Amino acid sequence: MLSSARQEVRTRFKSAAGVTEPEEIEKLCAEGRDAANFLGQYVVQAQLNERGNFAMSVEPHHTETVAEEAALRPDKPQS
Repeated sequence: MLSSARQEVRTRFKSAAGVTEPEEIEKLCAEGRDAANFLGQYVVQAQLNERGNFAMSVEPHHTETVAEEAALRPDKPQS
């Protein structure tokens, strides 16, 4: 996931290399910040441990996000 995200960021930066309008530059920067926040908030990376299992470190904001979404959308079942 992170590798794909890195490649997507690189592609977007290259495609916007010629942008010179300050408003458009600010818009692109805001999109980049949003993407970075999304990755930090929602993506959990698992690592292969010595037993051959994948383990991850779940931080409080990962579980809070699910609870917040459930509270905001009680009609949608959580998986």
